[in-house]
Amino acid sequence: MHAYFIFLDRKRLFSSLPEKEMDSLECTEFKVFSSSLISSEDSSEVEKMLSEDLHALVITWFQEKRYIFHLILSAIIFLIVYFIGSVGIRDSIPLVDEIAVALILSLLFYFFIKKHDVKASLIKEKEEEIRRKIEMAENTYLVFIRDIEELYSLLKEGKGDKKILINKNEEDLFLEFRLFLTQSIKREDRALFKALMRDESERTTHFIRERKMDRALFFTYKTILSGYEILP
Repeated sequence: MHAYFIFLDRKRLFSSLPEKEMDSLECTEFKVFSSSLISSEDSSEVEKMLSEDLHALVITWFQEKRYIFHLILSAIIFLIVYFIGSVGIRDSIPLVDEIAVALILSLLFYFFIKKHDVKASLIKEKEEEIRRKIEMAENTYLVFIRDIEELYSLLKEGKGDKKILINKNEEDLFLEFRLFLTQSIKREDRALFKALMRDESERTTHFIRERKMDRALFFTYKTILSGYEILP
């Protein structure tokens, strides 16, 4: 799994964990990319940020692993209720009523057990396994993260280019970073995402002023999402 640690208006981390992607739990190693070697203090902060999203992801992973088991139990409940209804209840249209009641009760049972079938020992074991991988994560330097941090600083001073320049060997990682950034903005602030996608400068200025938003941060995001060029 990859995570991107970047310092703009504050320290920010973008990864696939908040999106509940199961591949994140099956990966053999974690890599954290940054603009320079992460200090021990920042390393602890990265671990904390990743751990905040870990529990919900492990719960989802556990529920998916138990999906067939839950489905079989629900089917058994359906058959039991249908059998009891067909033997013990007599009405003019027995088939429709019995199937409807059995289906409703089996669905209720499925959602109930999905929510409450949480084995703390298995979840804790998986969380510890992933947490150990996070603690052993490899830290790698990327030029484009440094350039984005520099772009933000320049925009704070009223300067800055309007394009991101990427080394060819970092292109795939930049596209992944941009995906994680997009997912994060969509998840946390849909209005901000819509504003970033607009081209009208007047509405953009109004949005920034109304939200009292960091203008440099807004245009750093917009530059990242707008496109990039490969360095020759």
